[in-house]
Amino acid sequence: MALNAKIVGFVDKGIICEKNDDRLLVEKTIVDSGVYSTVLSTPFHCAICDGVGGESRGDEAAEFVLRQLINEEANNIDSADKILCVLSQINNNLLDYQKREQSNGMKTTIVGLGIYEDKVIIYNAGDSRLYRLRNDNLVQLSEDHSTARDRYFNSPIEIIDTCMDSPTVFYSEHGYLEWLQDIDKSYDIWGFICSGGVERLGCAEYVYAYLNAEDTDLTKKVHLLFVLFEQIGIALNQERVVDKIRNTYLKYGPYGDITYIHFLVKSTDYYYSDDKYGIELIDDIRNYKDICIGTVSEMGKELLELKKMTDKLYERMQNNPLLAKAGIYDRKSIKCRNLQGYFLYQFLTREVPLGYRKLVEDR
Repeated sequence: MALNAKIVGFVDKGIICEKNDDRLLVEKTIVDSGVYSTVLSTPFHCAICDGVGGESRGDEAAEFVLRQLINEEANNIDSADKILCVLSQINNNLLDYQKREQSNGMKTTIVGLGIYEDKVIIYNAGDSRLYRLRNDNLVQLSEDHSTARDRYFNSPIEIIDTCMDSPTVFYSEHGYLEWLQDIDKSYDIWGFICSGGVERLGCAEYVYAYLNAEDTDLTKKVHLLFVLFEQIGIALNQERVVDKIRNTYLKYGPYGDITYIHFLVKSTDYYYSDDKYGIELIDDIRNYKDICIGTVSEMGKELLELKKMTDKLYERMQNNPLLAKAGIYDRKSIKCRNLQGYFLYQFLTREVPLGYRKLVEDR
């Protein structure tokens, strides 16, 4: 006996994104914006794709995957084995499409629901979720695949490219940095980078040097990780990825906060002092040359030189905004006019300006 159900969906880009990367599939209708409502009889199939935003063409990936589902006659996918087979084929089709389009950034999550007369099938890939609301009780039925260890990669370059996509994902709890720092958990990835295939020649020596580095300071370890990524990119003749690594290192690498402090001192009047030494220190930072894109090692040396000065700025600054507002400076000669300049954000193992948090998390 067929069952009837009212389906209501809402798709919107939100208040932050410039374009909508989400798509809703109801039967054979794809919705890219607004409210959609209909009544369906079993069997029927619904799915949502949340494309990776920005310049990554996530909207195209979401649209592509759902159109593939339509072509596969989703209502006939009535078992777990069938949906796994179909999603695997769609993923392969998307990868082939990316190669033809010369775009590595077409990525999307998916969560789906199939309703049949005698059963319900749910599935997901990524962190898009499916919930059940019953008697005012909300229960998550899907399982997130958002941690780094759940990712599948086709090449060493894809691993590196993905790590460079988002500082938030890279540095966050259960993110790629945590994953790559845990040798026991990441042995499969290091082995994948080092073994098999002509495209991986030259990788093993750099991985070995990184894993055997004696320095345990997290900031320095992350610096070495960027050096490793850069050298693998060079070994595999991936100029685009090497450029991406170097640009990411300067803005969001282990010393990216130093670049940010330099920008604040040069471009704002946040930091000031009535003390001769404080004035000279601020001027020295302001007049320090802009660090240009170069190799990771070259940029690291220059940033460490600049860090010597920014460390002194931090040491000689009243870093408590409440005390500063009350006029209590406790023999600190450098003051700050804006909350974004206070060193209140924990980044790796040290405190950095609060404004740097927004810079990292918004990317």
